[in-house]
Amino acid sequence: MKYSKYALISIVAIAFITSGVFFFVMYNNGISNLNHSTQDWGAFGSYIGGIVAPFASLIAGILVYQSLKADTYYRKLELIRESLLRLDSEFYKVLTNPTQIQFDNESNVSIERLIILISNDKVTLSDEYEHALISLLRNLAIISRAIEHYLFLMDSFDANIRDRDWLINTEKSYWVYRYARISNRLETIFGISKINEVFSKEEIASARYLGFISK
Repeated sequence: MKYSKYALISIVAIAFITSGVFFFVMYNNGISNLNHSTQDWGAFGSYIGGIVAPFASLIAGILVYQSLKADTYYRKLELIRESLLRLDSEFYKVLTNPTQIQFDNESNVSIERLIILISNDKVTLSDEYEHALISLLRNLAIISRAIEHYLFLMDSFDANIRDRDWLINTEKSYWVYRYARISNRLETIFGISKINEVFSKEEIASARYLGFISK
């Protein structure tokens, strides 16, 4: 929309400037009155059209390019969101599905429940549990990077700053609500040094930006 507005302003400005130059030349040549001849006005129209039309064609080409660019951007954004949602679905499936783990009177404790129990010192972190949770950390690292990249792309969304910021903050809040609690408990269990081993530098930065791990 903003490109269309600028294009219209540009065309109107060119038409005014062109007309101004025409009348200025007329005045310098001693012609101070407008001619009522249809032929002269036709020539004037041809003059304006001959100058404005190439600029209008150029601007139209730019608008077409911007439209194709925006369409590519929106498709890319949609593709990344679909990929992110698939990652989220698989991750949450692993997190919430029942396991063979038993605790007191609870049977088939989920990984999410196990994380809570270990972080509350209700269950000892065995080698088997550690292996499962490290695998979960790796998946969380991948998701952290994907979420930040998605939010970064949304920053280029063709909208006013207020709407864009609201949209980004809403999306970020959703993912923080979704994962921060579990990721913070995993940090409590393993410590930041272990997370630094599992996460890459980029993934560490993404997780910190999202509040999944401490600053």
